Amino acid sequence: MREAWRSWAFVKGQPAEAEMLKLLELTLRRIQLSPEVCHTKEAKAANLEGTTFNLVPCLFHLVAQLQRSKRHFAVIFRSFGIDHQKIHAEWNSFCELKHPVFSKLIEDLGPMDGTVPGIPDRRIHSMHTLYRDEQGPLLILDTCTNGPEDNSWDAWVRAKQKPTTDTREGRKFCQELCVETVDGLGKFQEWMQAHLRKQATGSIKDDWAWWQFHGETAQAGKLLTLFGSQQEFQQIFFDDNVELNNARIVDCRDPDGNAIPHSESVGKLCCKVNPVEAMLDTNYFLCKLLGSQGDPLNVGLSLTTMRKQMQAVEEEKLQVQKQLSDVEEQKLSLQTQLDGMRLQLIGAVDEIRRKMSSEAPLVEKWLFDSEGFGSLSDLFAEIQEGLCWLQKDAQGRTVRTIDMLYLKVCFKDLLLIEFYEQDSSPGAQIQTRNFLPGVQLTSKETEMHETLSRWFETGLQADISKCIETEQVPRYVPDTAAPFQKAASEAYPLPCTVQCLQGTFVMPQTANHELLAKIGLPDGKQFTTTSKGSNGKIVTRCWRWDKLSTWNLGCA
Repeated sequence: MREAWRSWAFVKGQPAEAEMLKLLELTLRRIQLSPEVCHTKEAKAANLEGTTFNLVPCLFHLVAQLQRSKRHFAVIFRSFGIDHQKIHAEWNSFCELKHPVFSKLIEDLGPMDGTVPGIPDRRIHSMHTLYRDEQGPLLILDTCTNGPEDNSWDAWVRAKQKPTTDTREGRKFCQELCVETVDGLGKFQEWMQAHLRKQATGSIKDDWAWWQFHGETAQAGKLLTLFGSQQEFQQIFFDDNVELNNARIVDCRDPDGNAIPHSESVGKLCCKVNPVEAMLDTNYFLCKLLGSQGDPLNVGLSLTTMRKQMQAVEEEKLQVQKQLSDVEEQKLSLQTQLDGMRLQLIGAVDEIRRKMSSEAPLVEKWLFDSEGFGSLSDLFAEIQEGLCWLQKDAQGRTVRTIDMLYLKVCFKDLLLIEFYEQDSSPGAQIQTRNFLPGVQLTSKETEMHETLSRWFETGLQADISKCIETEQVPRYVPDTAAPFQKAASEAYPLPCTVQCLQGTFVMPQTANHELLAKIGLPDGKQFTTTSKGSNGKIVTRCWRWDKLSTWNLGCA
């Protein structure tokens, strides 16, 4: 059977040979770079030096589908050889939206490099080596090695006189390398679980010599060790050397380290990959994955049936997109109505301005010219800029209304707090705050991200917009006394109402270190910012990072 896979001698001159040649031509065409891409700068940057891809297209389609479905997953490339480096550049270019062909699969989602909130950094940053001996597995971190250069592990097992004992002394060699290792099955399970929780991508060079030494048996192959229950964690190993009824190259172990029977592992934990089918069908890995989970979309279905189901999914997706489009239209309609109301409000303010113009000096003198109050023209300017508006309360009084957004900006277990500010006015006193950061909303900013971007630029003075994740969208907080700046709420001789919104935003630990340092992270140090206030004075604000649990306890 294996000889039939390697040679066409059995079909030489037969009708099947012509059909196989057609299939071969089609398969090669599927993995070839187009003339427009071949030898371009982008192709070379992705290490696509030749005329074909290094990775099968269906892998990119699988990862794009998993990311689009917001599935939590991690990827580890496993190989007995040293060809990892060849695929690293292509994979990372895909994650960074620089792949000349496949980045379009995720361009609407954004790059998978840690810069988009909610999308992990899926680039490959490390390559490891898994050494095996009678003591168990030894994962050599951040190192790709095949043992000593003058006596490699592969050379040891290839010796003319087949070795009967393991004389490699790989552990001693690792000690001499002075590298970090993960020793033992239990520690290896913990490392794998941590890798999954981080949703990371890595690569491991497996121990080919150990597999050969044991006669290519599964129990000495590429180690796949389970951890926890299969309901909590789903692991699957794709390899073209897995047989239909024998894991052969994959050593599947249960959480206790016991070998899992082939009848329970093949097709569920490790799946045979047919390279030709994988190159022809962009959904090949997705079908294998769903089949391993007992999904109705199984490998037993014909390709036609599978495509019908995929078409049904696409139609459902189009319906959802239409519904989202309808919601967006409703949003625009509401925004138009709101803009109209505010135009009416501005018109009413203009009418008040005209009526008061003849008495403006008197109004300024007795109402707005008192100590500490802004001028009437300043109030009209604020209204015109959308910083506030006037409305009647239940008692018929004219009330100045302000919208404020308060931000719970978190990093691990820390919360950002503004603890004092001072402007540059002569004799101005330091005002103690101990407030959440706040930014005043304006009617001219129709999207929340516009307000946030303004605060990042002028308030925090660090553009964290690309790495911050929204944990809770801003929402109205009723019956909450807003800790709004006294100078702003009492700027005019009018009652002032502050309407509060509050949202929670999280800074991931993988954010840019230089950017984190600008705002006192990761150590939670105090920092200051200076900016020009609405009155034209320079305002200095001091910030600190408090324990989130302490803040929540104080608010309870």
